[in-house]
Amino acid sequence: PSSSTGPSAAHGGDWFMFTEASWGADDKDFFLEKIYTATQSDYSVSFWYHMYGSDMGSLTVESKSGGTWQLLWTISGDQGDTWYEKSVIVPAGSEGLRFFAHTGPSWKSDICIDDIVAGGVVATTTTTTLGGAAAGVPEVSCTFESDLCGYDNLGTPGYTWTRHSGNTPSSSTGPSAAHGGDWFMFTEASWGADDKDFFLEKIYTATQSDYSVSFWYHMYGSDMGSLTVESKSGGTWQSLWDISGDQGDTWYEKSVIVPAGSEGLRFFAHTGPSWKSDICIDDIVAGGVVATTTTTTLGGAAAGVPEVSCTFESDLCGYDNLGTPGYTWTRHSGNTPSSSTGP
Repeated sequence: PSSSTGPSAAHGGDWFMFTEASWGADDKDFFLEKIYTATQSDYSVSFWYHMYGSDMGSLTVESKSGGTWQLLWTISGDQGDTWYEKSVIVPAGSEGLRFFAHTGPSWKSDICIDDIVAGGVVATTTTTTLGGAAAGVPEVSCTFESDLCGYDNLGTPGYTWTRHSGNTPSSSTGPSAAHGGDWFMFTEASWGADDKDFFLEKIYTATQSDYSVSFWYHMYGSDMGSLTVESKSGGTWQSLWDISGDQGDTWYEKSVIVPAGSEGLRFFAHTGPSWKSDICIDDIVAGGVVATTTTTTLGGAAAGVPEVSCTFESDLCGYDNLGTPGYTWTRHSGNTPSSSTGP
């Protein structure tokens, strides 16, 4: 028996399937597959897997279509001594389902599956209602095309955000242009402005409900600092979202929800340890919160779901057990023979 791989028991019931990686079974292929009449619609498959062992291999789920096996999902490496659930969608026209395991370079790579359940695909209908001015959204939107829209520009004494058009003065940091229009706000990190705080904030009457804020940000530079969005409540600034480090020479959009009762919104930038840390924002847009109502409909046997469900409690449920010649999946109960791998 080996240690450090395999589970101590099945996920559900007593029996499960696993790949015994000892006795020369390392670095081998194991296939558990079932062929069926081509489906007319998508269907879903959920299953549980266990991949514990320091030399863990990989587990792949595939569907067969037009005589060819196609990847649906894969995972590799040690996932710890835990059973995990995974669901995949098998596309319409599939003719088979396969669980393909490849053991790692040593016996510490027992791969296990259990409790396969097939069902119809969930169809989702979503209705959204967007709040507007009536929801009491404060006037925090700004494109910076003409001014700062009433935002207070603060920071470490002597250092504030800069309203700018075109590329920023320093190379290898900052954008070449605004996200929208011509003007944006940025933190100039040169001339002693590295490792400094910059605040762009707006105070308003406390809101009665949540509201949303979307904006664009650009954080390009090898010594990039951080950007934090905060709301003020009860006189205290509270973080809603933050990001740090070089994000590349690209503008990104972000949306946050500002909670009811907020009295202010703030964009807080902290430059990094050198001039390569210009932080930029543009096109702030505030609006009501999107309320979402979702209705789901679950298909069943009528949807033509093939019989691929299996708990492995009594047999393999018609699955073909194949693999590298001489190596196949093992139906097992209890812990796997090797310790420190498997469940």
